[in-house]
Amino acid sequence: MKISAKLDYALRLLVKLAESPEKVIHTSEIANEEKVSLKFLQTIVKELKDKEIIDTFFGPHGGIILARPPEDIRFLEIYEAFQNDLRVVEPCVEFSDCGHLQACGIQKILHQGQLKMRDYFQTITLADIKNKHWSLVTEK
Repeated sequence: MKISAKLDYALRLLVKLAESPEKVIHTSEIANEEKVSLKFLQTIVKELKDKEIIDTFFGPHGGIILARPPEDIRFLEIYEAFQNDLRVVEPCVEFSDCGHLQACGIQKILHQGQLKMRDYFQTITLADIKNKHWSLVTEK
């Protein structure tokens, strides 16, 4: 699975904000630290603001801040802000016109896999990412 540059930098930005959740940080400060263009980072900020993950403030004391505590921001919502969704395949609902019945076993496997990945991504919070506390194996 590949992630976009936007998602990569969004995660870096969000981790930086999660380190000081009450502090308003200037976008230019993060751009300098991450060595990314300010214009590119501003497009990321807009998308995160539109998804209500961060808040923005203008003026001399302006900048960005998390809209919610890091524990309330799920990796799935960050991921889907930049990667659309985890859809690999859609399950068939109508088999009568399907010319690919032999591949249905693979389609079902991929569909179940994406559902499991979605469930797993929903368990990880921004706080977990910041603290590097997540498990590769989930408890049942």
